[in-house]
Amino acid sequence: MILANTADLKNYISVAQNFDFNSFLPYITKAINGYTKKYVGELHSFLSDEDSDDDSIKSQAREHLRSAIANFGYFLFTRRI
Repeated sequence: MILANTADLKNYISVAQNFDFNSFLPYITKAINGYTKKYVGELHSFLSDEDSDDDSIKSQAREHLRSAIANFGYFLFTRRI
């Protein structure tokens, strides 16, 4: 998964120490399906693989995609409350 835990998420958004990542997981999928997939297609699957040929462009794209997914996911997560 492109964001695997709270530590990954904290690289892109600010969350509390006691943030429950498991309750956030469904919103990662919603963010991918609802926002990023229509623009980047299956590229997110390729970029989620850390072991892929990691040149500078792919690394930058991975970071931008993680940021977008974290932010869109958190937006969806906070709207549910």
